[in-house]
Amino acid sequence: MELGRGLASGAVIEVTGYGLTQLIRFGTNLVLTRLLFPEAFGLMAMMGVVLYGLTMLSDVGIAQAVIRSRRGDDPPFLHTAWTLLVMRGLGLWAVAAACAWPMSAFFQQPALLWILPIGAVGSILHAFGSTRMFLMRRQVRPGPLVALELASQVAGTATIIAGAYAGLGVAGLVIGHIVTAAVHTGGSFLLPGTHRDRFGIEPEARRQIFDFGRWIFAASAVTFLANRGDQFVLGRLLGAAGLGLYNIAFALAELPEAVAQRLMAGVLYPAFARGHLKDPGEMPRIYFRTRLVFDGVLHTALGGLAGMAPWLIDLLYDERYHGAKEMLQVLAVRTALGLMAQPCESYLTALGLSHYGFRRQLFVAGSVLLFMPVGHALGGSIGLLWASALSRVMGLVAIWPAAREQGILRFERELLVVVFLALGYGLGTVMVWMLPGM
Repeated sequence: MELGRGLASGAVIEVTGYGLTQLIRFGTNLVLTRLLFPEAFGLMAMMGVVLYGLTMLSDVGIAQAVIRSRRGDDPPFLHTAWTLLVMRGLGLWAVAAACAWPMSAFFQQPALLWILPIGAVGSILHAFGSTRMFLMRRQVRPGPLVALELASQVAGTATIIAGAYAGLGVAGLVIGHIVTAAVHTGGSFLLPGTHRDRFGIEPEARRQIFDFGRWIFAASAVTFLANRGDQFVLGRLLGAAGLGLYNIAFALAELPEAVAQRLMAGVLYPAFARGHLKDPGEMPRIYFRTRLVFDGVLHTALGGLAGMAPWLIDLLYDERYHGAKEMLQVLAVRTALGLMAQPCESYLTALGLSHYGFRRQLFVAGSVLLFMPVGHALGGSIGLLWASALSRVMGLVAIWPAAREQGILRFERELLVVVFLALGYGLGTVMVWMLPGM
């Protein structure tokens, strides 16, 4: 009962906080599309995909290790985790700066020569964030973290809009990115708790972190290719303007997925890990109960998003951004297929079976590499997106055997996802028919 109450209250806080952050982000996006051209969004997407790739290629699951470990409250363990994070952040900046010229040549965008080194300063700032953030997650106390994220986002948003009004263009977006990171890191040291981070590496703690994180590192590396590989190809083929349209569609399609990921990382994974330590026999029941709520809300929303995509783009954006309509429909389907596997992966990782995350992403990444050339040959840029979407099915094939072994796979239950998607699409279509045309 205690775990169930913690899940419910944590989920409410996470969803409410995330809803507010996305409302701010969405409003900012609408304002900026009136002030900036798609090329500015495309350049930021190029910076984002490079920094995301470097982040994923260096992820060894330090946060997850602190949350899961029995030593997660011990100062030597936390000092080790913080020191490793700082070293990683400094390394990320150095590699990003070194990648500036090759990436500017690949994307044929000279502006990346200065955007990447300056934007990567955010990676250094994030690296110095207090490990009190991990302790909040470990204790399933998302409230202070949600407040911190809101504060940092408001500061970054104000900077971005001011920069856009001042005519700074993409430079204003980059500065806002850095301000967001600076406020988030500074505020992390004001979170509840008495722990103070300092440099130091305990060999045993380092061994435990790396032993746990080796599969997370491998999974993160292939996750980058699986989730963002198409952006590299689209950026090269369509240029900054085309990638800017993709980014508009992606920002809408990722909303349900981002809600799910926030709940996975902030509520479900800590609760699963905690429940596994206290009462493993109760976990399958809790898993199915949470899946019913998650799938019912998220997949119905995604179906509705696919049905209303053309109407939404017409409503929200001017004619410069109308090329995002079909992209949004395909990305909604891709998000739904990816979400089918995420609760299961989170459950398995909480049991210590983190290699299944690597296995899922490896299957998806391999499928992306195989499907994208065919998709592009058959359907151009939209064919590329469909190839990326269908590759998510292979992620299910990768982890379902382990799910069956753990007693959390029922095929008739998985078919409910199709029902929710169809229901959502139908509701979205009816809404478009009832609403005035744009």
